Amino acid sequence: DRIDFIGFAESVGYGNAFYASNLEELESFVREALESGKTSFVYLEIAGGAKENLGRPKTRPPEVRKRFMDFVARSPRASASS
Repeated sequence: DRIDFIGFAESVGYGNAFYASNLEELESFVREALESGKTSFVYLEIAGGAKENLGRPKTRPPEVRKRFMDFVARSPRASASS
């Protein structure tokens, strides 16, 4: 069972929804999305699995959340909306 990400993106109001199966299509769709001025969703199909020697993160999810929340709180947009 595959999730229809393109259909989902369209159903929630994205102005553009693209399905890319390779890097050339991705480049083209990103360019088109940026030029359109609409909210855009680009789905890139990737190969399953992982490299055997791929390193794994050592940071636990709670620490990742805290670092992200701290980053957002320090961002210029957060300061402007306060």
